[in-house]
Amino acid sequence: MCCETVQIHKIYYLMCLLVLAGGCADDVPTFEGPPVDSPIECVEGEPPTSSPDAAAAEDAAPAPGDAGAGDEQDASMDASASSAPAASSEPAGCSAQEVCIRGRCHPRCAGDSDCSRAEMCDGSTGRCVERTVPLPDATVDASLPCEGVECAEGLLCHPTAAECVQCTVGEAAACDAVGFCDFGTGACVAPSMQPCSPCDRSSDCSSGYSCEDRTGGSIGEKVCLLACPAEDAGMCPSGMPCNEVTGYCEPAVSTCTNWRASTEGVGCEQDRDCFSLASYPGGVIAGACLSGTDGGAPRCQIPCTVGMDGQCPAGRVCGDSGFCGEMAP
Repeated sequence: MCCETVQIHKIYYLMCLLVLAGGCADDVPTFEGPPVDSPIECVEGEPPTSSPDAAAAEDAAPAPGDAGAGDEQDASMDASASSAPAASSEPAGCSAQEVCIRGRCHPRCAGDSDCSRAEMCDGSTGRCVERTVPLPDATVDASLPCEGVECAEGLLCHPTAAECVQCTVGEAAACDAVGFCDFGTGACVAPSMQPCSPCDRSSDCSSGYSCEDRTGGSIGEKVCLLACPAEDAGMCPSGMPCNEVTGYCEPAVSTCTNWRASTEGVGCEQDRDCFSLASYPGGVIAGACLSGTDGGAPRCQIPCTVGMDGQCPAGRVCGDSGFCGEMAP
């Protein structure tokens, strides 16, 4: 019992010493917390921290080994050291290869594949914006467009547009009894002898025209075109200026499928209805399916370069919207 009492007194004594020592201390010790990643890297709307002009100026600076540069550099370093601003808590900002989104720097988008399915890439800003061009059906795999697409008997799946059609490249036998395949629309047609009309051979075209196969790539057409007149390229059909690269008179901005859809007053429900199947999605121009000024059903319009009325059919002018419209009376 005696020993236990002594032990209790010792513990009590030590506790008193600890209390007195803590009360006598002038300052309570503090410790710096762990580094924290700031949630703000940039401010939207501010220019990038690096630009081509800044890079050029940096390249133009004298190299350390240049004659006479040493003294100037020493002076510059001294001046900059004396005038260097104190460390700032302001966001560092993004590089020229990045954009600021909600206070964070993100790489600029290079194409629609960098954005979600509900968005598309705006190349001028490097941002993903709300999509205005329709997407393929959700069941369609971009790498295998026709996978999951079921067509009715007698129809085929177009290899890039993933739509059910009567015919397509390499699968045109179904049209033998009717005429030939209009690869732009995937329909079986007969010769029409009009400029830009679909064809199978040059005999399907008007005199002087030839049947040009452009089924490869995003044009996806086989149509009747007129070679640019050697004596005067300005003698091409109205609205089909001479393309000096191809050597043919053809629509300047769009394709023959779009040209015919507009000149023939074809109705539409969405922009892609106004272009060749192979144009989808990259070659589809937003706004091509427009309602008539009188409130009529939507019709396909021909895209053009604003101010270039020569890109429009006779009686039409290129409006501020970038499409050919009726000439004002």
